[in-house]
Amino acid sequence: MLPETTEAVINAALRMHLLREEKLVGAEAKEALIAQLAELEESLTVADVETLVQSSSAVLERCARRGASAAQLEGMLKQEEEVSADQVEAYVAAWRKHEAKISEAMRARSFFGTTLQRISWRVDVASKSRHIEDISEPCTIVELEIAPPRAANPEIVRFEMDRDSLASLQGEVSKVRALLTSL
Repeated sequence: MLPETTEAVINAALRMHLLREEKLVGAEAKEALIAQLAELEESLTVADVETLVQSSSAVLERCARRGASAAQLEGMLKQEEEVSADQVEAYVAAWRKHEAKISEAMRARSFFGTTLQRISWRVDVASKSRHIEDISEPCTIVELEIAPPRAANPEIVRFEMDRDSLASLQGEVSKVRALLTSL
């Protein structure tokens, strides 16, 4: 197989299966891309290209799940007898080009919980209240935008905090930060 064809197949596998690009999600789009790849070389059939894309996807997926670097990918591929030097070169080049996107795609796929999208806050001072002691007491109004990954409409949570509750929150966040730093 020509080096250009190898690169095209690996990039197609990357875009379809690892990055899951929107324009390649539908069956028709995938079939059209595979047909285009089959036209690159006369000796390749659509079935051959599908097999090549699937095997390339398996290699890339295995490396992505391990969080492999380009050097680790290269070392792993060189140990496999059926992978030529040109193929190793094509895999490594594609990996280097898309490594950040691959990492982000794998992270997004592996996390299913709600995440904090945005936080905003302001400090208000009460100018009138039922109780005299609450007047001129500052409070923090916090707004959190939370959503599951790839959600179109995030949920907005608003709440108020006085000095004591803000100090308590700061203490808890400090504990979390210390734990994360120690890991």
